[in-house]
Amino acid sequence: MQCYACSNNTGRTVPYGAHNNNLPMRRRWKRRALNTACRLYFKSGMYRTLDPLLSRAKREHLYRGLIFNGSLSSINVCDTCGHGQEIGKIEHGLINLYYDRAYGAGAHVMPERYEDVSYFIHDSRAIGMYNFCTLDLDWTSVKSLLDVGAGPSHISRYIRHHHPEVSLYAIEAGKPWLECYGRAGIELAALSFPVQLDRQFDLVIMSHSLEHFRDVVLVAEAVKDSVAPGKYLLIEVPHCPSVYFEMDLDDTPHLQFFTEQSLSLLLEPHGFKVIRSIVVGKELTTQPYLNGHALQAEKAKASFEGNIPVQNGVYLRCLAQRIA
Repeated sequence: MQCYACSNNTGRTVPYGAHNNNLPMRRRWKRRALNTACRLYFKSGMYRTLDPLLSRAKREHLYRGLIFNGSLSSINVCDTCGHGQEIGKIEHGLINLYYDRAYGAGAHVMPERYEDVSYFIHDSRAIGMYNFCTLDLDWTSVKSLLDVGAGPSHISRYIRHHHPEVSLYAIEAGKPWLECYGRAGIELAALSFPVQLDRQFDLVIMSHSLEHFRDVVLVAEAVKDSVAPGKYLLIEVPHCPSVYFEMDLDDTPHLQFFTEQSLSLLLEPHGFKVIRSIVVGKELTTQPYLNGHALQAEKAKASFEGNIPVQNGVYLRCLAQRIA
């Protein structure tokens, strides 16, 4: 399978959501049962009848289990750049159903609450990504910002809190957020991506959205068209070094698994120059934490907000400039 990042054709395969294939028999049977249930629930059209009876949170939990954990899929991990990509066994139509009917359960917030500054001002990721950009970015040059896969828009709203002249635009599939955007002065640019927009932006943010796309080469081209020449792209994705695939972690609903090298290799052929990248957050390790989870959480927060590098941290941040 050809790697999206470096085009290498050799790699190893690990089970999706069970990297070591070290599951007890009970969990293996559960995954097979989920696979059968997935075919029954969606292929028969049962979801049209049962979905309205479920809260959005329960629906998201059900869809994630059936579509992703029930896929019995695998991840191809590139031998050259370490990039991982789901092999395509998770059906595109089911992924679209997930985002249309179930995604966004986390948006259980009253629009009135969303308007309040306290909703985003203490968010560690927003604080950290703003500080990360400030090292290299002249904020007076940023007048328009597009947030792709915006969700709660913590980062873009944090930026506008400090720079009120910045106009905010969002691309988001999660319907529960749309009323919130209107109240917060965020213009909805589109419901899905890639999409052809009628303008370009000074800063495009992709915070935990790039890993959800099947064809990231197509996405990279669309992102290039969205960033004005000489302007900037800010990305944060889960960091997936080799140790990630030694741990039996829940991959759902991700389709791409980036390393620092693979993210750079994806962006550079599409006219971007990586200005700065960093790995932050809690360390990925197969060993138990010796100093307790509270201390690790404290260190992770300091890393998130202060951009303190962690070799095998859970998140990868990257600021790139469009040069072509």
